[in-house]
Amino acid sequence: MDSKSGVVGKFRSFYSTIEQVKAAFLQYDINRDGNISRQELEDGMVQSGQFSLDEASTAFDIADINGDGEIDIAEFVQLMFPNAAEIISQMKRNFQSIDDVVNTFNSWDLDRDGSISFSELQAAVSKSGQKLSEEEMNGIFVIGDVDQNGEIDLDEFKRMMIPTAYDVVSKFRSVHKTTKDVQMAFKKFDSNNDGAIDRSELTNALSSGGMNFTQQEIDAIFNAADVDKDGQVDYEEFICLMCPSAAAIVCKFRSQYKNIDEVKAAFKRFDSNGDGALDKKELAAAMKSSGQSYADVEIDAIFSLGDVDGDGEVSLEEFVDLMSPSSSEVLAKLRKNFKNIGDVKATFKKIDTDNDGLLSKQEMLSSSGCKYDSEEVNAIFILGDINGDGQLDMGEFIGLMFPPATEVIYKLSTSFGNIEDVKAAFKLLDVDGDGSITKEEMASSGHKFSQEQIESIFALGDVNDDGALDLDEFIGVMCPSAETVISRISQKYNNINELKKAFMSIDIDHDGKISRQEMTGSGKYNSQEVDAIFLLGDVDGDGEIDLEEFIGLMSATAAEAIAKLKKAVSNISEAQQLFKIIDKDGDGMISMEEMRNCGLQFSANEIDAIFALGDTNNDGEIDVSEFVAVMCPSVSKN
Repeated sequence: MDSKSGVVGKFRSFYSTIEQVKAAFLQYDINRDGNISRQELEDGMVQSGQFSLDEASTAFDIADINGDGEIDIAEFVQLMFPNAAEIISQMKRNFQSIDDVVNTFNSWDLDRDGSISFSELQAAVSKSGQKLSEEEMNGIFVIGDVDQNGEIDLDEFKRMMIPTAYDVVSKFRSVHKTTKDVQMAFKKFDSNNDGAIDRSELTNALSSGGMNFTQQEIDAIFNAADVDKDGQVDYEEFICLMCPSAAAIVCKFRSQYKNIDEVKAAFKRFDSNGDGALDKKELAAAMKSSGQSYADVEIDAIFSLGDVDGDGEVSLEEFVDLMSPSSSEVLAKLRKNFKNIGDVKATFKKIDTDNDGLLSKQEMLSSSGCKYDSEEVNAIFILGDINGDGQLDMGEFIGLMFPPATEVIYKLSTSFGNIEDVKAAFKLLDVDGDGSITKEEMASSGHKFSQEQIESIFALGDVNDDGALDLDEFIGVMCPSAETVISRISQKYNNINELKKAFMSIDIDHDGKISRQEMTGSGKYNSQEVDAIFLLGDVDGDGEIDLEEFIGLMSATAAEAIAKLKKAVSNISEAQQLFKIIDKDGDGMISMEEMRNCGLQFSANEIDAIFALGDTNNDGEIDVSEFVAVMCPSVSKN
């Protein structure tokens, strides 16, 4: 901390007046975009001959208050005049709502001209009892006067006085200083124990018990934490909010391992006592062995992310999950190689060495021009093989590697009510009546297709690559298979818990089943999606979707986990016997730890799936009746 203070103090010593500060801002803002980038500040400070690159980098980190990678004039002035920044911070605490801010603005705007002049601001601050130097007063005014026109209008005043998400989250973090505080806070806030905090739970927690957060601040915290925008904050999101470096550290730590075998080998090295699990001390030693330095709070955060079941240790399965990037992360990296649909099609043809229009895993692994390792190939097939035939066709590959194309097609396909509508559209587009549609015909039609839409339609539809679409190809694009629709829907959900929450929110009458009416009325799916869900998901044909059917449809992992368990069971008696075998401590309950050690080698995701289906009372364990209900659903329904 001393070195940071020294750098800032040294920097401030060169600019003692507000005019000097404003001139310095313009000097560093080389491209005149109203912001100073890291490169601009570092280059300017180093070239002055007064600062090293490390000192310039430190100054930028301190000045970039909101962490957006740039320094605006307000941030620059706050760096130079910390007292002014503190006064503004104190002022912000007086406002409970936007209405308070607006009312204060009106009271300070003495001449009612819709803006606050320097003298009006000076009078208001003086009236509050604050004693500031002229330069500090100037600093406050410059922070507020964003467009530097000599006045602070209402929008500028709101910007200055309404707490930013960064302000609020910093305040929130200050209340929870250790990882234990964070863990306890999550459990306390999650009042219904469903593994996530919704907006109402956060509001209840932070507006009571002396927390003193306004609704405005609570909304800012929730919006910052809910990264995937599913309306809830799960444990990982909460940890990353409270220790924002956690996600970056995991990525950095992961980068050391190229495949799962390396991860497993690392685990064995780190497990110094050979008990098959890493305690916090062992994990800390592992992290520090990477050559990076980590604060205790960062190590605590990573440990909390790894210790999924909360037993105080990170098992091999948990370590593999933590260190192995998810299929979606691998895919995100691969997608960066493609700039357009043409790149994707060219790659497909290069890999398809036998020219059968399909890619096998072997072709992908052995392709000369497109090197993919086994982890990447597995991720591609997990997410891309929609029909489960063990191969990828052109449509699957494009949909996976260039999702904007499938999004365009989806928007177009929803405009057709049925196949007859599609056929009628084909006839209208086939201007010359030759039984096929060219790009030119589509571009000149009255439908006003954009170039992006045309390219997407032909990329996915022109199966024989002859430059035209026949009727069958057009139907294939505009009426996607049920499997394709389900694949698209399932990508909305990141884990089993999200699926379970979605099911519960749709099941309005809480009878454990979703009817067509409930699903349609939920507003989550369109008619095409509802049809696909019932076509593929209603396994027992009773006209409704139960939880197991819903999760099994949306998550291949869940379906595989349940199938693996059911192999050992053919009737209720065998289910009860298997329960006793897994229930090692004989307490009448199966914990996640017992399931992990039952000998069936379940992954962490599979165990999550089993508990999502079986733990109906959400107590974190599965009793014998819950177990039988999963293993013998037909018996439990009767």
